[in-house]
Amino acid sequence: EDFLNKALQSDDLKILPIVLDFLKDPDRRKFSKHIKSSLEKAPKPSCVKEFYTVSGSHIIDSNKHIITFSEKLSTYLNVNDSCYAKFNDMSKKLASQMMETSKTMNELADCAKYFSKMYKLCDCKQFSKLYSDIQNSFERWSAVQNNLTKAISSNLASFYTIPTLHLNALKRLETVKQSYQSLFEKSDSYLEKKKERAFKSRDFMKWELSSDDLKRSKDLLEDKAEAWKAMFPRESIENNNLKNNYFFVANKCYHEIRRVNRYHMLNTCENYLRVSLKMKDILNENLQIWLDFDAKYE
Repeated sequence: EDFLNKALQSDDLKILPIVLDFLKDPDRRKFSKHIKSSLEKAPKPSCVKEFYTVSGSHIIDSNKHIITFSEKLSTYLNVNDSCYAKFNDMSKKLASQMMETSKTMNELADCAKYFSKMYKLCDCKQFSKLYSDIQNSFERWSAVQNNLTKAISSNLASFYTIPTLHLNALKRLETVKQSYQSLFEKSDSYLEKKKERAFKSRDFMKWELSSDDLKRSKDLLEDKAEAWKAMFPRESIENNNLKNNYFFVANKCYHEIRRVNRYHMLNTCENYLRVSLKMKDILNENLQIWLDFDAKYE
């Protein structure tokens, strides 16, 4: 709901027919299928300028850090996925264990209740009262433990649902990045081998040189680096476009992950502050139970 409200604040989005269709159609699966089908049919950008950006600018940062991260993105996402899954499972397990502890405390309270009744029958009033107070303490302790279970379920296990959804979205983005990376790497490898063979042949007439480069062909035969720049210009431009596409998408992945991480950092901090407050309340309740007991029998 929050997302839709924000989306409809955008003048560009609220006039799109697809957004209106989404709001009208209650069948989420049908709409998801339609989106997927539309994406598959949509033409892929052939150059960076064809990628949609909000600002209209297309900045490519090809520093080593981003490219290294891009190459390790799959590992990063898989480790994240594994950690989220484990944290979620362990949180549920902990909540389940806390619930069992709460049940055990209730059972102890029941035992204390029967002890109290038993001693009341034989007119041991003080002993009966003691077990009645023990029963009350265990019941209160069980209730506190139940609150702890709820806190774990809502603030630990359930909290990681949204990050997991974000992670799935990043995985889809990584798939897009891989497709552009694969296109570039195949093209680059093929072109490198082709240039290597062409240079070794020393037949510059087959290098598809421009008229200007033909004039310096003898120099190019002796300068491999310059020859590399000059030969097969059309294919080199196409390969460079593929490289820019890959770097552009890699940049998008990098910056999107950093954006999501900033959001998660703030959200996680807020969540654990809530956990901290709840835990302090629960600890205080636990302490109060036994302080009350001490006050009666100390």
